[in-house]
Amino acid sequence: MLYLVIYEYVILAEIDGEIVGCMAGKIDMNQLKHDEQAFHEIFWYVKPKYRASRIGKTLYNMMIKDMKKKGIQFIIMTNRAEDASLEKFYFYEDFQMMEKLWIRKI
Repeated sequence: MLYLVIYEYVILAEIDGEIVGCMAGKIDMNQLKHDEQAFHEIFWYVKPKYRASRIGKTLYNMMIKDMKKKGIQFIIMTNRAEDASLEKFYFYEDFQMMEKLWIRKI
């Protein structure tokens, strides 16, 4: 199988040879503190039938552990859909909302 990786950080969750989840992002300048770096999550997905199995939380915990090893102190996560459970997760994990993104087709 061929994978094109365009992010500098990718974690895959695999069960019985099937990829069931992924987190991808990049390490970049912190938007609030320009002299520090942050991990910017760009893509975080778990197939719906596996969402109750805590695969998403495991991907998140692995990313946090890896970023701490790299000395990264800030994590920037996105929520591209109105997902109340994801917003609840972010608040539980002590994230603060920075901005909402708006998009339209041109």
